[in-house]
Amino acid sequence: MKHKQFQELIQCKVINGVFYPLNDNGKSFALVNDKEEVYLIPQTQRDLALHGVYFLFCGWIWEQLPTKFKLERCPNKCDMYDYLKLIQGNFEPRMQYKDIKCIKLESISFGNMSNDKFKDFVNEQIIALYENILIPLGREDLYELANEEFKSLFRKLI
Repeated sequence: MKHKQFQELIQCKVINGVFYPLNDNGKSFALVNDKEEVYLIPQTQRDLALHGVYFLFCGWIWEQLPTKFKLERCPNKCDMYDYLKLIQGNFEPRMQYKDIKCIKLESISFGNMSNDKFKDFVNEQIIALYENILIPLGREDLYELANEEFKSLFRKLI
């Protein structure tokens, strides 16, 4: 599952065989498709949990960074996931027009990773964060905090 797909999830609860929407996406979906036949693709709880851990972690990182970073480099908290891919070089150039360059960010599937591989992936991102963001901003102190925050989220949600 990609980040965009995770953000677009329609959360529902089934009570007595009826789906009740629990988030805004679910409510909108229910209104648009009233009296229509719909088809659902099931997601595994593990895949959703890994995405939940990762996106909560990315949001936590963004919140810890200085306002200047948020204003100039990554204004949207939900884009921190993509920003980390960018600093790691997890993209490929696609096209260019004048001074505008277009890239395609690498797609990462957490559902296909073991827990250890997932932890290794996040550890690599924490190292890239440290080297490319925290040191230049003078916030090396966040390195250990980031490691502890990730471990805490992983223990709670997985």
